[in-house]
Amino acid sequence: MPEVTFDAILRLARLQSGTVARRDESVDLASLAASVHEILQASAEGKGHTLDLDLPMMPIEVQGDEDMLSQALTNLVANAIEHCPLPAHVRISAGLRDARPFLEVSDNGPGIPEADRARVLERFVRLNASRSVPGTGLGLSLVSAIAALHRAELVLEDNGPGLRALLVFQPRAQVATVLTKV
Repeated sequence: MPEVTFDAILRLARLQSGTVARRDESVDLASLAASVHEILQASAEGKGHTLDLDLPMMPIEVQGDEDMLSQALTNLVANAIEHCPLPAHVRISAGLRDARPFLEVSDNGPGIPEADRARVLERFVRLNASRSVPGTGLGLSLVSAIAALHRAELVLEDNGPGLRALLVFQPRAQVATVLTKV
């Protein structure tokens, strides 16, 4: 566990300081979501949860680093699997929201109180309810740093019951404009 924690701290520090080079490639969020679902489905079922997938029939493309985005989505799904009481229903989705590409992980667990949603994005923050579950309090701060590096937003919303975590990206036309001006 100490090596994993050190690696996570180091990666987060590099992301937040801007010293990590981000690959800039076309990433299909629907394909990425399907890959993460395939990898984590057995783990979710092994814990007594269901992990569903809700994807559009068309690709949802963004510019970014596929490995980093996969890590962010994996962290969100792993958090839902770890912090939801049995039996939980976790869903991975991708699509467009107001013409903005998104990745979503939603669950029917206890959620995060609205007053704590900004705080859980900070390093090492763990809410009292999650202290009985192994963890470092780095997962959501790492997701937030990856989102920022991709000019995306990490949005935590009530799922009534549960939590909905969204990575919402800039519209494709805006991203192309920003990249050509840099």
